[in-house]
Amino acid sequence: MNKPVDLNELVEQMDMQFEEYRTFVNKENSVIFNVSADKLRDVEDGEIVSPYDGYQDWEKEELRDCEAIIDDNEIYIEIPSKYDIHEYNIMEEFCLSIDDNKLSDELYYAIKGSGAFRRFKDMVFRYDIADDWYQYCDNKYRKIAIEWCEENDIDYK
Repeated sequence: MNKPVDLNELVEQMDMQFEEYRTFVNKENSVIFNVSADKLRDVEDGEIVSPYDGYQDWEKEELRDCEAIIDDNEIYIEIPSKYDIHEYNIMEEFCLSIDDNKLSDELYYAIKGSGAFRRFKDMVFRYDIADDWYQYCDNKYRKIAIEWCEENDIDYK
């Protein structure tokens, strides 16, 4: 039996993703780690090849991680990206979950069009429901993480 992944760490990594990096879980030891999207692409395209002369030690380690990801995609599984998570949909669901119909409608209207994330954030603070939003969002991320673990046969704690 493989070591279970720390669900809190997985949720945190899912929430803190950047375009420049991709995040993976090693199914054998449950280590969650990031690699540069550019370096992963370059190793995959054969533009960077071992022994990685001219690179710093930390870069060599990352390049070896990239090689491992490419060589064994059964062990290294990419976590759900922000595009898989759809935070906008989570905001919509939160708006619709609010019991106060007037507030629910006002929040829902605020997230339409450009600047939706900024307006939404401003409103949850203005109406003092930021803690409710963060708890709701955390629960959604946790649910996505659990489903992802189960789909990928990854134990979690």
